[in-house]
Amino acid sequence: MRLQSISSEAKINDKSERSNSEGTDQMHKSKRKRQKRAEETKKECEARIAGMHNRYHQRKASESAKQQAERNLKNANNMQNKCALETEKQ
Repeated sequence: MRLQSISSEAKINDKSERSNSEGTDQMHKSKRKRQKRAEETKKECEARIAGMHNRYHQRKASESAKQQAERNLKNANNMQNKCALETEKQ
């Protein structure tokens, strides 16, 4: 009888160890999944931020180009007016 109870205890211990091992494996698997998802989210955020920076700099560059074009037009108009005045004087 004692041998049978030891045998059944061993089976119970073996099952609980297996159960604990499976639980640990599942926990590690879940942790890896969360880490992978976190890394993907981080990459997506970095890409989104980089896109925002690019759009900001493109807008600034286009605003700068627009301002430069306006200055060039203004200078051209001033030069045209200046030439017209000199022509009238002659």
